[in-house]
Amino acid sequence: MRRSTVATAGSTASAHGSASSVITSLYAKYGRRSAPVRLHGPSQIERRAETVSMIAGSLLLPGTSHSRQRNLITSAAVTEATSPSTSPSIPHLRDLTLNPIINTQGMVAPESMEGMQDVASCKSFVFGLYDGKQKLQYIGFSKDLRNSLRTLLGRRPDKAFFFKAHGLPVFDQDAMMAVRDAWYSEVGGPPPGNKLALERSQWQQPVDAGAISQRGKLAAAEEKARVLQEALKARGCSEEFVANKTLLAEGVVDFMPARVLTAEELERQTAERQAAVRATRSAVALVDGLERKFTVSYTLKFPTNGGFMFDVTVALDGQESKHRVIVGREYYEPFDILAEEVVEAAFSLLLGLKVPRQTAAGPLASSTFPIKYFSTSQVEQWFGDEFRAELGKAIGQAMDGNRDAMFWRFNRLFDYGPLRQEDPGSLDTALGRGLGAAV
Repeated sequence: MRRSTVATAGSTASAHGSASSVITSLYAKYGRRSAPVRLHGPSQIERRAETVSMIAGSLLLPGTSHSRQRNLITSAAVTEATSPSTSPSIPHLRDLTLNPIINTQGMVAPESMEGMQDVASCKSFVFGLYDGKQKLQYIGFSKDLRNSLRTLLGRRPDKAFFFKAHGLPVFDQDAMMAVRDAWYSEVGGPPPGNKLALERSQWQQPVDAGAISQRGKLAAAEEKARVLQEALKARGCSEEFVANKTLLAEGVVDFMPARVLTAEELERQTAERQAAVRATRSAVALVDGLERKFTVSYTLKFPTNGGFMFDVTVALDGQESKHRVIVGREYYEPFDILAEEVVEAAFSLLLGLKVPRQTAAGPLASSTFPIKYFSTSQVEQWFGDEFRAELGKAIGQAMDGNRDAMFWRFNRLFDYGPLRQEDPGSLDTALGRGLGAAV
């Protein structure tokens, strides 16, 4: 077992020399620099130490106190792996499954995601975070994947939408760095959150509330925490995010790690996930001439007088959206198919036509399809033959194209021109003398 060398900003001269030797050896090991490093003063030691922590693959530890995290960043501590280094094959980042950070139940639960390893058996993780357009933003390390994702989601709900992760059976910094470096090479270099200083600090540090005075720090931080919590709710997150009160007093915001769930809560979550899997169906949409698989998760099926009302979550290419759909029985009973198949036919068409799945708050323009809450009869009225052709695939036969009589139609037969503003004189002329005066 090799011993660790530690040097902090407040170290003595001997520790100062140790930090310099550690940095030199690390640069030599990773091919960055082999010349001796000279450190002058505590501030320079701190800057060098931060570089060391990045080279050594310092882990994001969301359960660690703020002061402890700060010490981890400002120290030049490098702990060599105490267990034998393993060299498993490094997966390509492109081959890992892209999963949403927030699942369909509104939880951050990476262990339940598609294509994930057995999270409980992994001792460490290398993960990549993606924005809403599925662009890689940051690559990080973790011992506790769920809480690391929670921490970063809380800091940057505008940037943290999806993730890919690779678990390792042991805590081995060399192996973790090898995975990260391989991913850097695969994507053409570090992503913005690792490369750019400002972006890196926003991922790795608590959120600065921007208070301009000592007195206003707490109020500013509380307001910032409220804004972040509202953003998380708007994203569909149902987990509780509690701000760290100690950090609020310092004018910054970070959220506490999730509490450990009881056995009953774990059992209930497992049952909910299994129910969600059973209630999820797959379908195919033709997008830009290519068949694309998407899933529809049915969270509610409520019988109505005319059929069924569904609450669904639609997922395509890692992006999820929630909708309410009303299906009339005339779309499924005559053809002996499930009402769910009608829903899937509707979304096959809407996704293929690239109808936006997110609409702005407030009244919709008449030219915007109400995709958040619609009926299948609306789909047929808007898209006519295209929807009937899509539904025909589900029922295995062509649908009658002469179905317009089912819907109310209001056609203008005569054009009387614009509405005129009449006055008494014009009324006298149009309707007879003296009438205008009587008015």
